[in-house]
Amino acid sequence: MYQQIKTKLDQELESFVNQIEKKYSLNKISLILSETLREFLLSGGKRLRPFLLITAFNGFSKKQVPGLYKTALASELLHNFILIHDDIIDNSDLRRQKPSIHEIFRKKISAYKNPRFNEKDLALLAGDILYALAIRTFHSIKVDCRLKQKALLRFTKAGVNTGYGEFKELFWSLETIDKISEKDIYAVYDNKTSLYSFSAPLTSGAILAGAKKGQIDLLHKLGLLLGRAFQIENDIKGLFDKTPGREKNPSDDLMGSKKTLLICKAYKESKTKNKKLIEKTLRKKRIDLTDLFRIQNIVRQTGSLDYAQKKIKDLINDSLGLIDKSGLRNKAQLIEFCKKSLSL
Repeated sequence: MYQQIKTKLDQELESFVNQIEKKYSLNKISLILSETLREFLLSGGKRLRPFLLITAFNGFSKKQVPGLYKTALASELLHNFILIHDDIIDNSDLRRQKPSIHEIFRKKISAYKNPRFNEKDLALLAGDILYALAIRTFHSIKVDCRLKQKALLRFTKAGVNTGYGEFKELFWSLETIDKISEKDIYAVYDNKTSLYSFSAPLTSGAILAGAKKGQIDLLHKLGLLLGRAFQIENDIKGLFDKTPGREKNPSDDLMGSKKTLLICKAYKESKTKNKKLIEKTLRKKRIDLTDLFRIQNIVRQTGSLDYAQKKIKDLINDSLGLIDKSGLRNKAQLIEFCKKSLSL
């Protein structure tokens, strides 16, 4: 079922790109902008967020309504807006094993001599456009306007929380690791990842379908659990994954002085010598392989990796329990998706 919905979402997204090119005359305004948005939006992706919105809607609605898939795309547009800003902040030239949007712009403006702007300026503007399009697209579904308004408030609040989470994480890079608690880490995970990627799509879809408050609240809790599991798994991959062509090097989070659950737990369980080594590594602007291997060994030896992996299992088990209680008519579909499609 996931693959069927994803295929339809991919088709809907391509149609959407064609529509905005015509509706806003993007080719006339700027061929560079038009071509770059098309290339970036159609460069791939799991369509996780729109899938969750559609699944939640279908789980509570007894009928199909026009515009559902287009509304679901709003969460994909919001996601791409956030990715653009992430890639600028992280100075990442890759996204989905392809050029990030600022890298696409860099290549397209390379023929111009001494422009008074750079590729990241253009990327910020493209992101702003996608955010505005996300808000406009969210209204596409043909349901009661009061439901759309309520769902849109949930959707936009998630965008605000994501910005807050990113902001907090950046300032954490200035803090020493001994001042960061596990509770602090989950607060950033919730705001940066859980709300916009899981909670908002699930709750927005349920609201649009007319679900009850108790059902919506349960899906919000489910989204937080799934988001935490997703982010912890992402942190593990970020530190240990050596897959060729991946977007991030294993040392990227360390160079960004990111205070992940893995690193903070390892620090807490370390003796003084390794505590100082972790502190020193997080202060470095360049991380070599020796630094990386030392941190990886500490994470393993302190049991931090085992602790994080157990957390993921516990979060997923709790999530499956909530899905079972959710009242979703298609809960088996969501359970299967969580087990197989999220790679958790």
